[in-house]
Amino acid sequence: VKVSNGMARLVCIKSDGSERKEVADIFANDLVSSISMVFHGDYVYVYDHLGHTGSGKSGKEIIKKINIYNGNSETVFEYEGTDCAINGAKSFGDKLFFKVFGYSIDKQTLKAKMDFKLYCYDYNTGESSRVSDMNIADYYVDSEQGVLYYFVIGKGLYSQKLNGENNKLLYAADENMVSAVLSYDGKYIYMGNGGIGSTADITKSVERMVLVLDTDGNIVNTINLGDEI
Repeated sequence: VKVSNGMARLVCIKSDGSERKEVADIFANDLVSSISMVFHGDYVYVYDHLGHTGSGKSGKEIIKKINIYNGNSETVFEYEGTDCAINGAKSFGDKLFFKVFGYSIDKQTLKAKMDFKLYCYDYNTGESSRVSDMNIADYYVDSEQGVLYYFVIGKGLYSQKLNGENNKLLYAADENMVSAVLSYDGKYIYMGNGGIGSTADITKSVERMVLVLDTDGNIVNTINLGDEI
């Protein structure tokens, strides 16, 4: 993606760097670093992960589907709200999962408000739906087993079937794990706290660490990161 004259554009570059061409206009944007992309088949799904967060303004957040060969595009998801953005999109099986994120800070008290809602877009039907009303910081899908793992801010790590059944708390949140970033390798779940001590008080931090858990929520390893990045 490059930004030129206030427009973000999708650019194709040959692997040897000998040639590049503009594929399509994405949307008006001033920061190339705020555009995120997820590739699936012949298409790329693009969105602005900063959106209107922190602006105090209402705006429309969109996901645009672009054909990487002919540049044809269409908007496949829209959401309108104040201080919102779309972020954390990941492709699993025949669905694109993503979060609608609301974030604002009281500049006097430094108290933050964070709100996430998890959605998914079906590549086959073109329809989108909300997966959960819980405040989900991050998630991962085991496509083979049809299981969604997700971390609810201030509550902990959960698992459930993709059809919404068998919701189960695997690991309760504590002072060292109030929010988490998740990954999964098919056997273990990796849960990193990012040094976040509170999602409301941005001045509070804890030592950065990653917990390694089995799919029943048992801790098998703790990786202390200290000040490492």
